[in-house]
Amino acid sequence: MEILLETERLMLRQFTVDDVDLLWALDNDTEVMRTINGGAAVARDVIREQTLPRFLASYDREEHYGVWATLEKASDRFLGWLWFKPASESLNIRPTTTDPHIIEIGWRLHQFAWGHGYAPEGARALMRQGFVAGDVQQVVAHTLATNTKSIRVMEKVGLRLIHTFIYEGTPGAWHVGQAAVTYGVNRDEWLQDE
Repeated sequence: MEILLETERLMLRQFTVDDVDLLWALDNDTEVMRTINGGAAVARDVIREQTLPRFLASYDREEHYGVWATLEKASDRFLGWLWFKPASESLNIRPTTTDPHIIEIGWRLHQFAWGHGYAPEGARALMRQGFVAGDVQQVVAHTLATNTKSIRVMEKVGLRLIHTFIYEGTPGAWHVGQAAVTYGVNRDEWLQDE
């Protein structure tokens, strides 16, 4: 298990094959998944055979890219995850760029972790690493226009509204046709504000 970074309260580490139950519990909280898949349950087999292998493969690129298990340092409690990966690999929208220097950031935390500043703390650390130590030129994030909690996190970490759009995707998918937003910040803007 490789630790990517630590903040005052958090440790971000690579997922391992032993993390199926952690992910399954997170992805089976109806409220957590409400803006992800409409609140539908996710089978353990899907986590084991699709989600976790995709997360593990995310570490094959540069060292700071991937989906990172996020733990509270004081208790070692699993809070959820944050991702920091090329926007061209987005699962949220059809990729709109092939530029490897544009990175998508995202998060999914347990309800008990909401409202404690964990998502902004982890996101800021990933952005700092990407902008200062890496060659990231822009960070973007996407969510439904109604997901005010994620939008608030985006604003707290310095992302600004770039555009609104309508989700496309597989016909019949729960989110197709819903209004969504993209927030982002360029490296120079972020460094100036930081």
